[in-house]
Amino acid sequence: MSASGKPPAVAVIGAGRWGSTIARTIKRSGIAELKAVYDRDVGKAYSLGQELGVEVYDDIDRIPIGELDGVIVAVSIDQLFHVAIRLIEKGANIFIEKPVGQNLDEVKAIESKSRRRGVIVFPGFIMRFDPSVAYINSLIRERDGQVENIYAYRLSRRPPGARRHSIIYDLAIHDIDTANMLTNSLCEPEKVLYGHIDSLEDQCFTAYLRCGKAVAYIHTDGYSALKIRKTIAVFRDQVVEADSVLKQIVIRQHNHPKAEVLSVKNEEPLVRELKAFTQLLKDTGAGNADIEPTIPTIEDAVKAHIVIEKSLRKAASPHRGAGGTLGHGAGEPEPDINDT
Repeated sequence: MSASGKPPAVAVIGAGRWGSTIARTIKRSGIAELKAVYDRDVGKAYSLGQELGVEVYDDIDRIPIGELDGVIVAVSIDQLFHVAIRLIEKGANIFIEKPVGQNLDEVKAIESKSRRRGVIVFPGFIMRFDPSVAYINSLIRERDGQVENIYAYRLSRRPPGARRHSIIYDLAIHDIDTANMLTNSLCEPEKVLYGHIDSLEDQCFTAYLRCGKAVAYIHTDGYSALKIRKTIAVFRDQVVEADSVLKQIVIRQHNHPKAEVLSVKNEEPLVRELKAFTQLLKDTGAGNADIEPTIPTIEDAVKAHIVIEKSLRKAASPHRGAGGTLGHGAGEPEPDINDT
């Protein structure tokens, strides 16, 4: 374990696109001391290890967990559960990328195992660390949670490889977790559309959710040639629109024609997310386990998967206007196949 005052020692499991991005960010920023990398694809692991000058392991069981403060898990969706359970059994504190597991049962099993072992499980809900979303969250907290509506738009052209797994687990889970966080509730799906639109190559997910006293609307699709990431909060007296792509906030007062535009300048979300994880490792090591409300926990991952499972049931039950499907293969989660 790292000595007091030194950056936590961590390993990265997964040397694919996102795992490599995380490893490079750690190395560049000095947030933590990157001690090791591992991937089932030994060639990827050795390439990344050589680039960053860190130890490479060809067997996950040979990684010296006892010498590490935490392990970052960024493997394929179908491997998240299996890797997490193995690491938790060894007593590792883990940062695990979304969606944490392939279904609610897997996420609940991770929750149960981590409680018994007394370790940290930090889900990779990166939108919690987006400065524009953080602005809205702070505003809602200042108003004692008095928000009426939340709108979340996540549009982009997904690459072919990403289309092999459900857009709900790949993208929409971010906004489901954000809605839960912003409203401090467990959102309840009221109307859901999910699936393919005929003649188009990807999926869409649209849902109206009852979140405490607020209503959230989420729309995610993989069709748009233009990347759009917007979160909008509607209050009784104003509308606040956070644009995560343009890094700006637009504030419009009701019955007032002029909008106020604010630039959001802060650290990139991944850096803020990794700092939160490493700070949690430090605090836990010092005997201080208090967790800020915006820091994601395994319980938050469970809540997000509860919303997903209820949404899938709504989408598969078109009676009484509860939900509906679009085109072929809708209403059922597709196999989650992700490149490490």
